[in-house]
Amino acid sequence: MRKSFLTKVAHAMLGSPNEVRTTSNDEGDKAYADFLKRAERTVKIVCGECDPRLFEQKSIIGAIENLLVHNGKMELIVGTLDNEESAEEVRARLHRNNKLLSEVLSKYQNQAYVYVASKRPDLHYTIVDGKHVLFEEPHEPYKRRETRARFDDEKLAKAWEQRFDEYLQAKTDQKKLTAVQV
Repeated sequence: MRKSFLTKVAHAMLGSPNEVRTTSNDEGDKAYADFLKRAERTVKIVCGECDPRLFEQKSIIGAIENLLVHNGKMELIVGTLDNEESAEEVRARLHRNNKLLSEVLSKYQNQAYVYVASKRPDLHYTIVDGKHVLFEEPHEPYKRRETRARFDDEKLAKAWEQRFDEYLQAKTDQKKLTAVQV
């Protein structure tokens, strides 16, 4: 899969002592759960398909639920698999493939928001509390991926948080992003 300009920029910004690289395996999944456990206020996630191998991990669900129990907020942008799925089909796929995540999102629906992009986002990343960012290397749907996490870098995190908010606004205005209730 070819790297986009945004991916190259994101990875060029990394490379400090605050960076951790992992692959998406048991060790990488634990690292992602630990990353999410840092959340005290907000988590913003842009993902492709919301891979159940990751988002059905009890440790990851526990970290998300812990955030929401303590009145935190979560926003999730998920894409279509074939760029032709409707928002309702994506919602059904999320519910079918991600039962644990769906339960948590439904339970905290006033704090957890899911948006369906009209196509699979090129760049997948997670922002925690406006100071930690995790990027995924480009990958095919449901395939293992490498990640890079950057901790305690408010400048980088704020830049990507702004990009997230702009993406959310632009796509919503263009009707290319639909809010769904899981």
